[in-house]
Amino acid sequence: MSDYSYPEELLKKTEKRIRSQLHGNGVDPKTVTLTIKNQEISEFTARTSYDIDCIVDTKTAPGKVTTGTLIEQGQMQSEITKAKESFMDDSSLTDTIEAYIKKMPLEGFGAHKEKITLSQTQRAFTEHHTCGSCNGQKQAKCHTCHGKARMNCTLCNGMGDLPCMTCGGQGQTRDQEGNQKLCMTCQGRRRSFCTQCQGQKLVTCHTCHAKGMVTCRTCNGEGASSQISTLTGFAITKAHINVQELDPHPKRLLSKIGVEKLAAAKHIDVTTIEPPRAEEDKSAWYEDAPTHDTSGVYYMAAIPWAIGEIIINKTPYEIGFVGNKGAVVDTKYFMDDVLKKPRNLLKQAARGDGFVAGLLKEACEYRVSRETLEAVVQGHKKRAMQSLMKTHGLGFSKPAVKDFVLNAFQALKRVTRRPRYIGLGIGLSIAAALFYTWFGMDIRSATDAQSDKARYIVDFIILIIGSVISFAGVKTAGFMALKSVMADIGLPIKQIPAAGTAGMYAVLGSLILWGGLFWFSAL
Repeated sequence: MSDYSYPEELLKKTEKRIRSQLHGNGVDPKTVTLTIKNQEISEFTARTSYDIDCIVDTKTAPGKVTTGTLIEQGQMQSEITKAKESFMDDSSLTDTIEAYIKKMPLEGFGAHKEKITLSQTQRAFTEHHTCGSCNGQKQAKCHTCHGKARMNCTLCNGMGDLPCMTCGGQGQTRDQEGNQKLCMTCQGRRRSFCTQCQGQKLVTCHTCHAKGMVTCRTCNGEGASSQISTLTGFAITKAHINVQELDPHPKRLLSKIGVEKLAAAKHIDVTTIEPPRAEEDKSAWYEDAPTHDTSGVYYMAAIPWAIGEIIINKTPYEIGFVGNKGAVVDTKYFMDDVLKKPRNLLKQAARGDGFVAGLLKEACEYRVSRETLEAVVQGHKKRAMQSLMKTHGLGFSKPAVKDFVLNAFQALKRVTRRPRYIGLGIGLSIAAALFYTWFGMDIRSATDAQSDKARYIVDFIILIIGSVISFAGVKTAGFMALKSVMADIGLPIKQIPAAGTAGMYAVLGSLILWGGLFWFSAL
């Protein structure tokens, strides 16, 4: 053990918390003692290195456009590889990355897979490719005439003639007296030559001007297209935290929460240090293999820790502290042992092994049982578990907490089970009397209903009233039973418990009774 002493105020704070948890749970808090067996400040090294890569954004432009550096076709991958190598050899870029890392929280300590964009590395390369549309010929077949230089006349649609405009295609016209006479324009043929193609059916293509070829639109008539690749470098950080340097105790304590989480909460003192010389053995820096690469930011981390012992009911339990704020990160489950009796009592109550109300009352001699029942009676098991972990979480295992909540929930259901079914019987009896009065004593037939439809609506309303009465009987009986038990324990209750299966039987039983009497009255 070193001369270091864990801060007394942090130990007192933990001791106070443990005594608070044990208060009212069968242990005299004053008998609890906390002693430290081993304590130190341990140091370990770390490194945030990085890998450099690049993003390549490729676009295609028509014609021979040059952006950045013009390279030979097929050389793009080679240029990208060369660019990456130049990034690694650029000392100014290395300085930029390391300066950026140091601006991160904790100066980049524990920064893993963080992306750093290196906008100053942006470069553009251009490759000229033979146009795939015209195969470098600069011209392509006319899309209007399909290379034929002539196209169908658009006026006559390639027919060569049109309906005569003078006679409207009738072949005859009328004179001033209204008598029909032969059309002089078409000579009675009803159609006349197309004025646009002069009866030839085809006209010269107006797109290619009878050439059959036009300038290639893909390459703008240059016979080539340009592929422009823009390369932007970036760095991805890698965190190497050398916890294997630590002794078993601090290594175990750190692993309980995680070095990064402890560092973010300022439990660890971290300072940057100079990188090792290139000729030093890098195995001490948590590398996969020795390397001469010393880039990145190096750290020296110091964290205080302590191993202590709690004495509860003359039984020792180990407890571990780590960090500047005295975080308790490891302790034996002393609350599981202390609360074994109330846990078993709740389990017996949940199973119905004995007088349930008496078992609950005995279990509630422990504060944790009362708090659990008070939370569970609200009907939220998850919230009850969260509340229990918040007030009794130190030294209390999650399986034990889950047992407490689930057994308390089942025990409360068992307390109200028989009363709920008694309430079901009473509620169904009242509903049956209501239905019999309506259907069996001719009150229904005696009503002055305007129509059968109106009478059926009233029948349905009677069913609803009977179902509500039956369901209310279940809920009321359950509430009264739970209120009586909880009052005996000393816990108030305001929320009505769930009706459960008895509630379903209340609705279903009401429907069966109503249907039977409805059918009987219809005979």
